[in-house]
Amino acid sequence: MILVADASFAAKVLLDEQGSDIARWWWRNDDATWLAPAIIAAEVEAAFGVHHRRHPKDFGAQRRKLASTTWAAMLDGIVLHKLDRTVTDEAVRLIQDHGPLRGADACYIAVAVLLAREPGVDVVLGSFDHQQRRAALEAGVPLTKPLP
Repeated sequence: MILVADASFAAKVLLDEQGSDIARWWWRNDDATWLAPAIIAAEVEAAFGVHHRRHPKDFGAQRRKLASTTWAAMLDGIVLHKLDRTVTDEAVRLIQDHGPLRGADACYIAVAVLLAREPGVDVVLGSFDHQQRRAALEAGVPLTKPLP
C-alpha cells in the first residue's frame, strides 16, 4: 500500500493535534510506504519550525524519527516523488475538473491518481483537508479513514 501524504498529515506523526491517531496508525503500519510530492518540503519545514518555536522542549523530545526538518530526510523510509510534467499536467486537469484546489493540493492528488493507474498498485491519500479529500474522491482515489 502506498500512502500519498500531504504536509499536515505527515506533520501529525510528531505533533499532538487532532487526527494524529490516524497518521500514527499509518506510520506504524509496516505495509504502508509513505510517499509525498516534492512540493511540500517548504510546508513541512514551516510547520515544524513554528511548532519548535512554540514548544522547544516538546519538539526535541519527539524528534526520534527525524533526521532533519527538511522533507527529503524527515521521516525514515519516505519516498520523495519528484514533480515532472506528467504530474503537473494531471494537477492542472484536477484543478479544472474538481476545483477549487490550490496547486500544492492538486499535486498531492495527481501523484495518487497517477500511481493508482499503475497495475497492481494500491494507493490511499493521507489528508485532512476537506477540498483535497473531496477532489480525491471525485477522481477515484481512496482516502484514509478515521480509526474505529
